[in-house]
Amino acid sequence: MFKLCYVIVGFLALLESSYSQEAQRSFTSRVDVLLESYFEKGKLNGDILIAVDGQEIYHRAWGYVNMVTEEELDSMSVFGLASVSKIFTSSALHLLEQRGEISLQSSIRVFFPELPAVYEPVTIYHMLSHTSGIPRNPGSWQNLVGRTNQDILEFLMAQKALEFVPGSAYQYCNYAFVLLAMLVERVSNLSFADFLEKELFQKAGMKHSFAIRWEQEENYYRERERLGLVHSYVNGKRADWPLYTYGPGGVCATAKDLLRWDRAVFSQRIFTQEQLERILRPVQVRGEDQHYGLGWGVLDAGGERIVGHTGGMFGFRILYEHQIQSGVTLIIMGNIGDDMPLMEIRSELLRVLIESIRG
Repeated sequence: MFKLCYVIVGFLALLESSYSQEAQRSFTSRVDVLLESYFEKGKLNGDILIAVDGQEIYHRAWGYVNMVTEEELDSMSVFGLASVSKIFTSSALHLLEQRGEISLQSSIRVFFPELPAVYEPVTIYHMLSHTSGIPRNPGSWQNLVGRTNQDILEFLMAQKALEFVPGSAYQYCNYAFVLLAMLVERVSNLSFADFLEKELFQKAGMKHSFAIRWEQEENYYRERERLGLVHSYVNGKRADWPLYTYGPGGVCATAKDLLRWDRAVFSQRIFTQEQLERILRPVQVRGEDQHYGLGWGVLDAGGERIVGHTGGMFGFRILYEHQIQSGVTLIIMGNIGDDMPLMEIRSELLRVLIESIRG
């Protein structure tokens, strides 16, 4: 999960009182100079958005959708969110709980009786907080190429033991979120993609977001092109491998749509304040807070609570961060893998922001 490098104190008050158009131009120019240096070195290909209290103060795309044709990225470019998708999977579960259709304290076997008895102590809460002990996928995301959620379920059905007693440890687990997405489908009688579209994307005004629907290889590349998903690259080579699993990943969106989501969540259009506080409360393991809530990363530092998620899958590198006290939202979306130093760029953007505030 991300580390806090700089804390922004009183930025919103500064905006309201004295942040002039000249200061805005100066800030934009400074960010452009910073990002141009990364772009010229081949360390940036993506979309950068910064907002305060839901209002954009910087947004610009750098680079290409397709490295061969040099079709340029723009503000409407759609990126795979990788693990940032977990926020939406978590939100789907919380909506079902709001309606009384599930309890987060229920065993996963209530919804998946085909799982062996060893899964009985695993609750939805454990799965959302990565404290379930469910066996993890071996190796990297590349091992999931061509596999479906049903394949993952069958793998879990064959396991004889959990990795630890649920609740006794924190261990990041993508397979738990595969089951959670399938749970949404079993309870709602909708596909996961349809549920997110109806219950989350439409409510947040996210008109250019979707969850993957393709399940057959012959449709995969055609659907990617039709939906406008940008190409991804690893070590300079195309990395648009067929990935059919969803829940831990599989949501695609523009930077502007992520900001629309941010506005909807923190204006309480999706959850009440009480619900949001519970979702963003760090989970405890053996009396110690972890840097994770229920599907969201959570970090407290310097009097600021930072929430959001990072994501990395194939060539996509994504950061979505909301600083609760200052109201700053930072969205970084890239499609050239680790050639783009995501966290370094994040730190540099915040440095420029602080320097601009201080004049």
